[in-house]
Amino acid sequence: MTKRIGEFLFRVRSYTPIPLLLVVLILSQTFRLSFLIGFPLVLLGEGLRLWGVAYAGEYTRARDVNIPQLVTDGPYAFIRHPLYVGNFFLVMGFCLIGWAWMPWMLLVAFILFWIQYYFIIRVEEEHLAEAFGEEYERYKASVPKYVPWKGRFKRCTEIAPRWEMAWRNEDRTKLSIALVLLAFMLRAYLRMNLGG
Repeated sequence: MTKRIGEFLFRVRSYTPIPLLLVVLILSQTFRLSFLIGFPLVLLGEGLRLWGVAYAGEYTRARDVNIPQLVTDGPYAFIRHPLYVGNFFLVMGFCLIGWAWMPWMLLVAFILFWIQYYFIIRVEEEHLAEAFGEEYERYKASVPKYVPWKGRFKRCTEIAPRWEMAWRNEDRTKLSIALVLLAFMLRAYLRMNLGG
C-alpha cells in the first residue's frame, strides 16, 4: 500500500501543490514585506532545483523512478534530495508571500509536504537501493536527506554540470513560478485598490 501511494504521488508531484497554492492565493494578504520575506525563498528553491537538474539531467522530469546512473555530485554530494528541498523552499516562499493564516499556513504546508514526500522518498530510495545496491547504501549512509550537516560526499561521481540543459528543463517550473507571482501581485493590487 505504501509503495502504491508513493508511486502515485511521485507521478502527480508536479500538481499536488496547486490546491494549497490556490487556498493561499484566495486568502492572501500579500504586502511589501511579505513579498520581501518570501521571494528570496522562492529564488533559493529554484536555484537549488536548477543546481540539481544540472547534475541529474532530464530524468528529474520523469514520471517513474528509473534512472540510469546514481548521481552523487553537485548538490547530491551534500543532500540526497535537493530537488525536493528546493520544492519545499518554493512552497514556503509562496506561503510567506501570500501571508494567509500566518503562521498556521506554514505549519499546514509543512505537514502536507512532509506527508507527500515521506511516501515519495520511501519508494524512490527503495528503487535506488535495488538498482545500485551497496553503492547506494554507502551513499545513503554518508549523505543526509535534507540538511547538509555532514560535509561533501567523498566518492562523488564527478559529473560535469549541464547548465544550459538545466535552464531549458526548468522552463515549466520557471513559468509556474512567474504565473504564481503574477497572481499574488494581481490579488494584492485588487485587494488594495478595489477592496477585494
